[in-house]
Amino acid sequence: MNKPAAALFALLASSVLVLAQDNMKTYAKYDFVPGDKIIFEDDLVNEQPDEFPSKWDLIAGQCEVRKLNGENVIVFLDGNASITPLMSTPNYTPEVFTLEFDVYAKEAEYNFIIVKFHGKDTETAMQELMVGAGENNVRYGGAIGTYPNEPELLNRWYHVAIAFNVRSLKAYINQHRVLNTPVTEGKPLGITLSTTAYEGNEKFIKNIRLAAGGADLYKRVMTDGKYITRGIKFDVNKATIKPESMGTLNEVAKVLREHPELKFSIEGHTDSDGDDAANLKLSQTRAEAVKAQLTVLGIEAARLTCKGFGETKPVDSNTTPIGKANNRRVEFVKM
Repeated sequence: MNKPAAALFALLASSVLVLAQDNMKTYAKYDFVPGDKIIFEDDLVNEQPDEFPSKWDLIAGQCEVRKLNGENVIVFLDGNASITPLMSTPNYTPEVFTLEFDVYAKEAEYNFIIVKFHGKDTETAMQELMVGAGENNVRYGGAIGTYPNEPELLNRWYHVAIAFNVRSLKAYINQHRVLNTPVTEGKPLGITLSTTAYEGNEKFIKNIRLAAGGADLYKRVMTDGKYITRGIKFDVNKATIKPESMGTLNEVAKVLREHPELKFSIEGHTDSDGDDAANLKLSQTRAEAVKAQLTVLGIEAARLTCKGFGETKPVDSNTTPIGKANNRRVEFVKM
Protein backbone atom coordinates (compact mmCIF):
# COMPACT_ATOMS: atom_id res chain seq x y z
CA MET A 1 0.00 0.00 0.00
CA ASN A 2 1.46 3.41 -0.99
CA LYS A 3 1.79 6.20 1.58
CA PRO A 4 -1.21 8.33 0.46
CA ALA A 5 -3.47 5.25 0.41
CA ALA A 6 -2.16 4.14 3.80
CA ALA A 7 -2.78 7.60 5.25
CA LEU A 8 -6.34 7.64 3.85
CA PHE A 9 -7.02 4.18 5.24
CA ALA A 10 -5.76 5.24 8.69
CA LEU A 11 -7.92 8.38 8.58
CA LEU A 12 -11.03 6.38 7.65
CA ALA A 13 -10.34 3.80 10.38
CA SER A 14 -9.89 6.59 12.92
CA SER A 15 -13.17 8.20 11.83
CA VAL A 16 -15.04 4.89 12.17
CA LEU A 17 -13.59 4.42 15.68
CA VAL A 18 -14.63 7.93 16.74
CA LEU A 19 -18.15 7.38 15.35
CA ALA A 20 -18.43 4.05 17.19
CA GLN A 21 -17.40 5.68 20.47
CA ASP A 22 -19.88 8.52 19.90
CA ASN A 23 -22.63 5.91 19.46
CA MET A 24 -21.57 4.20 22.70
CA LYS A 25 -21.64 7.53 24.55
CA THR A 26 -25.19 8.09 23.32
CA TYR A 27 -26.13 4.89 25.16
CA ALA A 28 -24.13 5.79 28.29
CA LYS A 29 -27.18 5.61 30.61
CA TYR A 30 -28.88 2.65 28.91
CA ASP A 31 -29.99 0.07 31.50
CA PHE A 32 -31.74 -2.60 29.41
CA VAL A 33 -30.14 -6.01 30.01
CA PRO A 34 -31.30 -8.80 27.64
CA GLY A 35 -32.30 -12.22 28.94
CA ASP A 36 -29.61 -14.85 29.46
CA LYS A 37 -30.86 -17.59 27.14
CA ILE A 38 -32.23 -17.09 23.65
CA ILE A 39 -35.67 -18.65 23.05
CA PHE A 40 -36.23 -17.36 19.53
CA GLU A 41 -34.08 -15.37 17.11
CA ASP A 42 -34.43 -14.39 13.47
CA ASP A 43 -31.70 -12.45 11.67
CA LEU A 44 -33.23 -13.33 8.26
CA VAL A 45 -29.77 -14.00 6.79
CA ASN A 46 -30.72 -17.14 4.86
CA GLU A 47 -34.21 -16.06 3.82
CA GLN A 48 -35.29 -15.60 0.20
CA PRO A 49 -36.79 -12.24 -0.85
CA ASP A 50 -40.47 -12.25 -1.85
CA GLU A 51 -41.12 -15.37 0.26
CA PHE A 52 -42.88 -15.68 3.62
CA PRO A 53 -40.30 -15.75 6.49
CA SER A 54 -39.66 -19.39 7.35
CA LYS A 55 -39.39 -19.03 11.14
CA TRP A 56 -42.86 -17.53 11.52
CA ASP A 57 -46.49 -18.53 11.32
CA LEU A 58 -49.00 -16.22 9.62
CA ILE A 59 -52.00 -15.28 11.75
CA ALA A 60 -53.60 -12.80 9.35
CA GLY A 61 -52.91 -10.46 6.44
CA GLN A 62 -49.76 -10.45 4.34
CA CYS A 63 -46.06 -10.45 5.23
CA GLU A 64 -42.96 -11.30 3.24
CA VAL A 65 -39.18 -10.99 3.17
CA ARG A 66 -37.77 -8.10 1.17
CA LYS A 67 -34.44 -6.46 0.51
CA LEU A 68 -34.10 -3.01 2.08
CA ASN A 69 -30.78 -1.24 1.61
CA GLY A 70 -29.18 -4.55 0.71
CA GLU A 71 -30.34 -6.64 3.70
CA ASN A 72 -33.24 -8.98 4.34
CA VAL A 73 -36.14 -7.58 6.38
CA ILE A 74 -39.74 -8.57 7.12
CA VAL A 75 -42.35 -6.25 5.63
CA PHE A 76 -45.95 -5.99 6.87
CA LEU A 77 -48.00 -5.37 3.73
CA ASP A 78 -51.42 -4.49 5.15
CA GLY A 79 -53.28 -3.47 8.28
CA ASN A 80 -54.28 -7.05 9.10
CA ALA A 81 -50.73 -8.42 8.98
CA SER A 82 -49.89 -10.49 12.05
CA ILE A 83 -47.19 -13.12 12.62
CA THR A 84 -46.06 -15.29 15.52
CA PRO A 85 -42.85 -17.30 16.04
CA LEU A 86 -42.90 -20.96 15.02
CA MET A 87 -42.25 -22.71 18.33
CA SER A 88 -42.32 -26.34 19.44
CA THR A 89 -44.74 -25.49 22.27
CA PRO A 90 -47.49 -22.84 22.43
CA ASN A 91 -46.44 -21.83 25.97
CA TYR A 92 -42.88 -20.60 25.50
CA THR A 93 -42.51 -17.31 27.39
CA PRO A 94 -41.16 -17.64 30.97
CA GLU A 95 -42.09 -15.36 33.86
CA VAL A 96 -39.17 -13.06 33.04
CA PHE A 97 -38.20 -12.42 29.42
CA THR A 98 -36.98 -9.76 27.00
CA LEU A 99 -37.96 -8.99 23.41
CA GLU A 100 -35.92 -6.91 20.94
CA PHE A 101 -36.35 -5.91 17.31
CA ASP A 102 -35.51 -3.11 14.87
CA VAL A 103 -38.19 -1.11 13.06
CA TYR A 104 -38.26 1.04 9.92
CA ALA A 105 -41.35 3.09 9.05
CA LYS A 106 -41.89 5.58 6.23
CA GLU A 107 -45.06 7.47 7.14
CA ALA A 108 -46.41 9.01 10.33
CA GLU A 109 -50.08 8.18 9.83
CA TYR A 110 -51.33 5.01 11.60
CA ASN A 111 -47.75 4.06 12.26
CA PHE A 112 -47.65 1.34 14.90
CA ILE A 113 -45.90 -1.94 15.46
CA ILE A 114 -48.01 -3.94 17.90
CA VAL A 115 -46.72 -6.60 20.30
CA LYS A 116 -49.60 -8.78 21.44
CA PHE A 117 -49.00 -10.78 24.61
CA HIS A 118 -51.39 -13.68 24.24
CA GLY A 119 -52.85 -16.38 26.45
CA LYS A 120 -53.57 -20.03 25.62
CA ASP A 121 -53.57 -19.33 21.86
CA THR A 122 -52.70 -16.55 19.43
CA GLU A 123 -56.32 -15.41 19.29
CA THR A 124 -56.41 -14.61 23.01
CA ALA A 125 -54.68 -11.25 23.36
CA MET A 126 -54.14 -10.50 27.05
CA GLN A 127 -52.65 -7.05 26.46
CA GLU A 128 -51.04 -5.08 23.65
CA LEU A 129 -47.97 -2.88 23.52
CA MET A 130 -48.01 -0.37 20.66
CA VAL A 131 -44.88 1.38 19.37
CA GLY A 132 -45.73 4.45 17.26
CA ALA A 133 -42.94 6.08 15.26
CA GLY A 134 -45.06 8.90 13.86
CA GLU A 135 -46.32 9.83 17.33
CA ASN A 136 -43.03 8.93 19.03
CA ASN A 137 -44.62 6.95 21.84
CA VAL A 138 -45.17 3.53 23.39
CA ARG A 139 -48.54 2.46 24.79
CA TYR A 140 -49.37 -0.40 27.14
CA GLY A 141 -52.82 -0.52 28.70
CA GLY A 142 -53.54 3.02 29.88
CA ALA A 143 -49.87 3.97 30.15
CA ILE A 144 -48.15 6.08 27.47
CA GLY A 145 -44.43 6.78 27.28
CA THR A 146 -43.01 9.36 24.87
CA TYR A 147 -39.74 9.22 22.96
CA PRO A 148 -37.87 12.56 22.61
CA ASN A 149 -38.65 14.23 19.31
CA GLU A 150 -35.05 14.55 18.21
CA PRO A 151 -34.10 12.74 16.11
CA GLU A 152 -37.30 11.65 14.42
CA LEU A 153 -37.95 7.94 14.14
CA LEU A 154 -39.36 7.99 10.62
CA ASN A 155 -37.32 6.84 7.62
CA ARG A 156 -34.55 5.37 9.73
CA TRP A 157 -34.00 2.16 11.71
CA TYR A 158 -34.66 2.34 15.43
CA HIS A 159 -34.24 -0.30 18.14
CA VAL A 160 -37.10 -1.47 20.39
CA ALA A 161 -36.41 -3.40 23.61
CA ILE A 162 -39.01 -4.74 26.06
CA ALA A 163 -38.32 -6.24 29.48
CA PHE A 164 -41.21 -8.20 30.99
CA ASN A 165 -41.67 -9.77 34.40
CA VAL A 166 -44.75 -10.78 36.37
CA ARG A 167 -44.93 -7.37 38.05
CA SER A 168 -43.74 -4.78 35.55
CA LEU A 169 -42.99 -4.00 31.93
CA LYS A 170 -40.24 -1.68 30.70
CA ALA A 171 -39.98 -0.47 27.11
CA TYR A 172 -37.07 1.24 25.39
CA ILE A 173 -36.67 3.02 22.05
CA ASN A 174 -33.02 3.34 21.10
CA GLN A 175 -31.14 4.56 24.19
CA HIS A 176 -34.21 5.91 26.01
CA ARG A 177 -36.37 4.05 28.52
CA VAL A 178 -39.79 5.39 27.61
CA LEU A 179 -42.13 3.24 29.71
CA ASN A 180 -42.06 1.56 33.12
CA THR A 181 -45.48 0.33 34.14
CA PRO A 182 -47.20 -2.44 36.13
CA VAL A 183 -48.28 -5.54 34.23
CA THR A 184 -52.06 -5.50 33.97
CA GLU A 185 -53.03 -8.99 32.80
CA GLY A 186 -50.62 -11.49 34.32
CA LYS A 187 -48.07 -13.73 32.62
CA PRO A 188 -48.47 -14.21 28.85
CA LEU A 189 -47.74 -17.53 27.16
CA GLY A 190 -46.48 -16.19 23.84
CA ILE A 191 -46.16 -13.13 21.59
CA THR A 192 -47.50 -11.97 18.24
CA LEU A 193 -46.25 -9.07 16.11
CA SER A 194 -48.70 -7.08 14.02
CA THR A 195 -49.08 -3.62 12.52
CA THR A 196 -51.38 -0.87 11.33
CA ALA A 197 -49.76 -0.79 7.89
CA TYR A 198 -51.63 0.06 4.74
CA GLU A 199 -50.63 0.06 1.07
CA GLY A 200 -47.81 2.52 0.50
CA ASN A 201 -47.03 2.74 4.24
CA GLU A 202 -45.43 -0.63 4.91
CA LYS A 203 -43.54 -1.33 8.16
CA PHE A 204 -40.26 -3.24 8.23
CA ILE A 205 -38.69 -5.22 11.07
CA LYS A 206 -35.46 -7.18 11.52
CA ASN A 207 -33.15 -8.63 14.19
CA ILE A 208 -35.92 -10.14 16.31
CA ARG A 209 -34.77 -11.80 19.53
CA LEU A 210 -36.76 -13.28 22.43
CA ALA A 211 -34.74 -14.34 25.48
CA ALA A 212 -35.42 -15.75 28.94
CA GLY A 213 -34.44 -13.52 31.85
CA GLY A 214 -31.97 -14.56 34.52
CA ALA A 215 -30.68 -14.05 38.02
CA ASP A 216 -28.89 -10.97 39.34
CA LEU A 217 -25.43 -10.63 37.76
CA TYR A 218 -23.50 -10.60 41.04
CA LYS A 219 -25.48 -13.54 42.43
CA ARG A 220 -24.79 -15.49 39.23
CA VAL A 221 -21.05 -14.82 39.51
CA MET A 222 -20.94 -15.85 43.18
CA THR A 223 -23.07 -18.97 42.56
CA ASP A 224 -21.69 -20.19 39.22
CA GLY A 225 -18.31 -18.50 39.18
CA LYS A 226 -19.18 -16.67 35.97
CA TYR A 227 -21.74 -14.57 34.17
CA ILE A 228 -22.74 -15.62 30.64
CA THR A 229 -24.33 -13.03 28.37
CA ARG A 230 -25.64 -12.88 24.81
CA GLY A 231 -26.46 -9.21 25.35
CA ILE A 232 -23.13 -7.90 24.06
CA LYS A 233 -23.67 -7.72 20.31
CA PHE A 234 -21.17 -7.11 17.53
CA ASP A 235 -21.27 -6.19 13.87
CA VAL A 236 -21.19 -9.30 11.67
CA ASN A 237 -17.69 -10.83 11.55
CA LYS A 238 -16.25 -7.81 13.38
CA ALA A 239 -15.27 -6.81 16.90
CA THR A 240 -17.25 -3.55 16.75
CA ILE A 241 -19.66 -3.50 19.70
CA LYS A 242 -23.20 -2.42 18.91
CA PRO A 243 -24.42 0.48 21.08
CA GLU A 244 -27.44 -1.42 22.44
CA SER A 245 -24.90 -3.62 24.25
CA MET A 246 -24.33 -0.78 26.71
CA GLY A 247 -27.07 -1.98 29.07
CA THR A 248 -25.14 -5.18 29.74
CA LEU A 249 -21.76 -3.42 29.83
CA ASN A 250 -23.08 -0.80 32.25
CA GLU A 251 -24.36 -3.57 34.53
CA VAL A 252 -21.00 -5.38 34.47
CA ALA A 253 -19.16 -2.13 35.21
CA LYS A 254 -21.56 -1.37 38.08
CA VAL A 255 -20.89 -4.75 39.71
CA LEU A 256 -17.13 -4.26 39.35
CA ARG A 257 -17.32 -0.82 40.93
CA GLU A 258 -19.45 -2.09 43.83
CA HIS A 259 -17.17 -5.09 44.41
CA PRO A 260 -13.55 -3.94 43.98
CA GLU A 261 -12.28 -7.41 44.95
CA LEU A 262 -13.73 -8.90 41.75
CA LYS A 263 -11.56 -9.64 38.71
CA PHE A 264 -12.84 -11.10 35.46
CA SER A 265 -11.46 -13.15 32.62
CA ILE A 266 -13.44 -11.93 29.60
CA GLU A 267 -13.93 -14.93 27.32
CA GLY A 268 -15.30 -14.76 23.79
CA HIS A 269 -17.10 -17.62 22.04
CA THR A 270 -18.51 -18.09 18.53
CA ASP A 271 -20.67 -20.63 16.77
CA SER A 272 -19.20 -23.14 14.31
CA ASP A 273 -19.91 -21.20 11.11
CA GLY A 274 -16.83 -20.17 9.17
CA ASP A 275 -13.14 -20.98 9.46
CA ASP A 276 -11.89 -22.33 12.81
CA ALA A 277 -8.83 -20.10 12.94
CA ALA A 278 -10.81 -17.01 11.94
CA ASN A 279 -13.37 -17.73 14.67
CA LEU A 280 -10.61 -18.10 17.23
CA LYS A 281 -9.11 -14.76 16.25
CA LEU A 282 -12.52 -13.06 16.12
CA SER A 283 -13.47 -14.26 19.62
CA GLN A 284 -10.15 -12.93 20.96
CA THR A 285 -10.55 -9.49 19.39
CA ARG A 286 -14.14 -9.28 20.61
CA ALA A 287 -13.05 -10.09 24.17
CA GLU A 288 -10.42 -7.37 23.87
CA ALA A 289 -13.05 -4.91 22.60
CA VAL A 290 -15.21 -5.65 25.65
CA LYS A 291 -12.22 -5.03 27.95
CA ALA A 292 -11.48 -1.76 26.17
CA GLN A 293 -15.06 -0.55 26.60
CA LEU A 294 -15.08 -1.46 30.30
CA THR A 295 -11.91 0.60 30.80
CA VAL A 296 -13.69 3.52 29.09
CA LEU A 297 -16.37 3.05 31.79
CA GLY A 298 -13.70 3.45 34.48
CA ILE A 299 -12.72 -0.14 35.28
CA GLU A 300 -9.00 -0.70 35.84
CA ALA A 301 -7.47 -2.76 33.02
CA ALA A 302 -5.48 -4.79 35.57
CA ARG A 303 -8.75 -6.36 36.81
CA LEU A 304 -9.54 -7.77 33.37
CA THR A 305 -7.91 -10.38 31.15
CA CYS A 306 -9.04 -11.61 27.72
CA LYS A 307 -9.27 -14.99 26.06
CA GLY A 308 -10.90 -16.12 22.83
CA PHE A 309 -12.07 -19.71 22.46
CA GLY A 310 -13.73 -19.48 19.06
CA GLU A 311 -16.06 -22.44 18.51
CA THR A 312 -14.19 -24.86 20.80
CA LYS A 313 -16.53 -24.66 23.83
CA PRO A 314 -20.16 -24.83 22.66
CA VAL A 315 -22.93 -24.80 25.28
CA ASP A 316 -25.66 -25.70 22.78
CA SER A 317 -26.02 -27.49 19.46
CA ASN A 318 -24.44 -25.93 16.38
CA THR A 319 -26.99 -27.66 14.16
CA THR A 320 -29.86 -25.22 14.80
CA PRO A 321 -30.10 -21.40 14.52
CA ILE A 322 -31.10 -21.05 18.20
CA GLY A 323 -28.26 -23.31 19.30
CA LYS A 324 -25.79 -21.24 17.30
CA ALA A 325 -27.21 -18.03 18.79
CA ASN A 326 -26.70 -19.38 22.31
CA ASN A 327 -23.12 -20.38 21.45
CA ARG A 328 -22.31 -16.79 20.39
CA ARG A 329 -21.63 -15.34 23.81
CA VAL A 330 -19.30 -13.50 26.15
CA GLU A 331 -18.46 -14.97 29.55
CA PHE A 332 -17.18 -13.04 32.56
CA VAL A 333 -15.34 -15.66 34.59
CA LYS A 334 -14.40 -14.84 38.19
CA MET A 335 -10.64 -15.01 38.78
